[in-house]
Amino acid sequence: MHKIIFPLTDPILVFMLVLFIVLLIPLLLRKTGIPTIIGLIISGIFIGPFAFNLVNQNDIIELFSKVGLLYIMFLAGLELDFSEFKKNKYQASTFGLFNFFFPFIAGYALGVYFFYFDILSSTLLGIMLASNTLIAFPSISKLGLQKAPSVTTAISGTVIADTIVLIVLAFLTSILSADSGQLNILYFLGYFSLFTLFVFLVLPKLSSWFIRRLANDGDLQFLFTLAVLFAVSFASEMVGAEPIIGAFFAGLAMNKLVPSSSTLMNRIDFVGNTLFIPFFLISVGMLVNLEILFQGYLPLVYAVILTFVAVAGKWFAAILTQLLFKQSKHETQVLFGLTTARAAATLAIAMIGLKNGLIDQDLFNAIIVLILLTSLFSSYLTERYGKKLLIEEDLKIRTADLINTNRILIPIGNPENAKNLMDLALLLHNPKDKEPLFPLAVIPDDKDARDRLAQNKSAMEKVVKQAGATGVLIQAVTRVDLNVPSAISRAVKELEISDVLIGWSGRASKEISKIFGNMLETILDSTCSNIIVSHLVKPINITQKMHIVLPENAEKEPGFAHWLSLIMSLCRQLSCNILVYSSENTLNETKAILSKRMKGISIQYKTILGWPQFEDGSIGNDTNLYVIINSRNHTISFDPKFYKLTYKLPKIFENNNVLNIYPPHKV
Repeated sequence: MHKIIFPLTDPILVFMLVLFIVLLIPLLLRKTGIPTIIGLIISGIFIGPFAFNLVNQNDIIELFSKVGLLYIMFLAGLELDFSEFKKNKYQASTFGLFNFFFPFIAGYALGVYFFYFDILSSTLLGIMLASNTLIAFPSISKLGLQKAPSVTTAISGTVIADTIVLIVLAFLTSILSADSGQLNILYFLGYFSLFTLFVFLVLPKLSSWFIRRLANDGDLQFLFTLAVLFAVSFASEMVGAEPIIGAFFAGLAMNKLVPSSSTLMNRIDFVGNTLFIPFFLISVGMLVNLEILFQGYLPLVYAVILTFVAVAGKWFAAILTQLLFKQSKHETQVLFGLTTARAAATLAIAMIGLKNGLIDQDLFNAIIVLILLTSLFSSYLTERYGKKLLIEEDLKIRTADLINTNRILIPIGNPENAKNLMDLALLLHNPKDKEPLFPLAVIPDDKDARDRLAQNKSAMEKVVKQAGATGVLIQAVTRVDLNVPSAISRAVKELEISDVLIGWSGRASKEISKIFGNMLETILDSTCSNIIVSHLVKPINITQKMHIVLPENAEKEPGFAHWLSLIMSLCRQLSCNILVYSSENTLNETKAILSKRMKGISIQYKTILGWPQFEDGSIGNDTNLYVIINSRNHTISFDPKFYKLTYKLPKIFENNNVLNIYPPHKV
């Protein structure tokens, strides 16, 4: 019989214990209001080597906790909203400098005037207090606030501060080594610059090529993304930087290829938030030795002083940013909360200081307590004010009238096109909307209807499984009807559909065009919903630029705000730029509207006299998405040339994705 010995060393038992903690802590804390992150850290204290000694810092814990920390930084880069960053780049850069210099100056002064340290030891203490780890980011992510301006500022500020910390640390370690300090710092800056150029110039193109080749294999896409994360993290370590910087850079490089509503993003989130990140949080708790609080007064005094100075430095940075950029109270508190926690970077610096005699054991123990206290405080503050910020952000959106209730119907005619259609539907679906997606199968009412129903069941199950993996509600619909267009039209009315997403391969056959044309005409005539005809030949997440073509008077249509909201959502998900084509009058009318509603997104405008001028121009590469805003017959923006484009688009843009949108004529 196998004997259980503590601390546990059997990988199965260690894994089982941690999984039970990850499972039970959220259940136990659900009604208490205590953040799950705090529960996981405290549970790490109790099972760790300095309490009940159920598990020590073995290879399993170390491996999963390192992966968890890398995952936090990777998700931060992956979920960073580039449009918000561009819109708030001065705020983010300013806060990043404040985020480093205020805690650094406070820590340096504390070292010189309180601990009577020399310059090296005081500088080391300063960078320990200047660094921070986004421990509370999972809480923000669960609230759906990862793209909020204050969160973007916190992430950017963390990266700027930690990068400066690493440069100063490289300088200190070069002085402590036997080599030439000046030569070491030059080597580091040179290698780090080459590494940065590769990650941001070469890696996105390489990743785009892989994603395009693996378009229909979600499992391989996920494995490729993980491979990029760990390869870039290791490369970062090789050039002398911390792996967490590499993980964040990897997230930034993959940002445009992994939309936040995609199935791939859901898989990445699921694995990180349910497995790796909880391991890291538990491992933070395992570092805490509560006995040091009873081994004399010095560690406790040091811990209190260090914690006060560390928190005060980050608080001043957040408050000054609020005063300069007029943030709300809740934005400031979330910014402050996210950047308060110290963890891996602080511990690594402290261990270097202890090893080289720059700090003593009492101060090192105090820093361990500092990590615990700031982690708990950061988690509590971020969770508390994150919920208030969520209400504030929702109110802003509703006030701006940008939330539309989207009930999207996706007729599935060809199973081969189903995946691309559902991927597009997931990107168009409002993540704050609780409405389901409605994949629709229409079975011709003939003698083979029963057999087709059985075949259709398997195809619909695949569609539901794909979309269901993202957490979006799915309500599959099946209709048996003699007429496909009338079945779609009835479903639109019965289900109160706002948008119909139709896929068309664009085959050149005149008979197919005629059949499709009759079907589209029937749907347009019998419904007032937004109709989107899609021609998708590439994975839509490789899109880098969106070309939008507007007919004359498009801005005067009642459905203008509706399609604009959809395009806004799609553009933010894809992190792409926009080029708008239209007549001079329409561009003049729409510039102010687009600039106001699409802040942070790069928008260019080009005047055209009509479609032929655009058609003769350069089509561009296959990372372009062309969006044609069409119109129904007898509407103010109706143009016969635009109206007939549906059948020409696949030929004109053979290697490009195209969306042909017929806005609703009643809203």
